[in-house]
Amino acid sequence: NAVLNVDTLSGYVGVNTTSPGAPLHVAPTTNTIPFNFGFETGTLGSFSSTTPTYQWAVGSTTVHTGTYAVYANNNAGYGQVADLTIVKTIPAGGSTISWWRNHNGCTELKLYIDGVLANNDACSSQGSWVLDSVPVSSGTHTFVWRADFAGKSGSDAVYIDDISFAGTLDNSSTAIFEGNVSIGSATPAAHVLD
Repeated sequence: NAVLNVDTLSGYVGVNTTSPGAPLHVAPTTNTIPFNFGFETGTLGSFSSTTPTYQWAVGSTTVHTGTYAVYANNNAGYGQVADLTIVKTIPAGGSTISWWRNHNGCTELKLYIDGVLANNDACSSQGSWVLDSVPVSSGTHTFVWRADFAGKSGSDAVYIDDISFAGTLDNSSTAIFEGNVSIGSATPAAHVLD
């Protein structure tokens, strides 16, 4: 919900700001939105898998809910890592990140937040789904789930599904329009908003 304010001294209009600094000053909202991702699009979505040898992939063989989950496996050889990465902005007051995991074999699944180990699971959920969660401070963070196949041979695999953040900031940004501004005008000025 946007809030409209007019500075009667300057004639400036502010949207989501009580002190507009230009003829039209649109500030971002501070709404938070839930982030829940179960890979149901059949893609990694806003996640990336950047490890050159071992990649995360979306599959339908082992899932927590729905049709798809993401997985990494050691079928290609012996002892590497696979990273699944996403960058998210967490609102003031922080949040909690949660995900469901499952293992086939004894592969370590580690969560790094900004390069710092935040969670390490080694083999505790073989064949069954387990919910993990960790608190996250406010700010923009890089989350990396690492399947660590070091010392493993054979067909070990790790699965992740239903990743959720309690809330993330929306991606709005501030817009400041200088000069003549028209809103819904039939005669366009320098900047027109319809």
